Amino acid sequence: MTTEVRTTIEISDIIAIELRCRGCNGKQTIRLDKWLVSALRCANCGTSWPIQSVNEHQTLLALANTLSQAAKIEKTPDVPFDVRLELKATAKP
Repeated sequence: MTTEVRTTIEISDIIAIELRCRGCNGKQTIRLDKWLVSALRCANCGTSWPIQSVNEHQTLLALANTLSQAAKIEKTPDVPFDVRLELKATAKP
């Protein structure tokens, strides 16, 4: 017999996006409803996190907006199914 373990979450479970500084490993969590990419900086070391490309900036804003809107749509009676996201399995030691 084969057993498969999968981890899934509802879209409404996602409430924020965490950013980790590549310089100092400091983390900053931004709620989806407070997402402002234009003025990001590391809260730990103060390094500015400029978004160099308009495309990158729009992609991050679209991600936050899409997750926020999808959580609302998921709760409407017109949608006849539930949406869940599958997470990558963690490696076992």
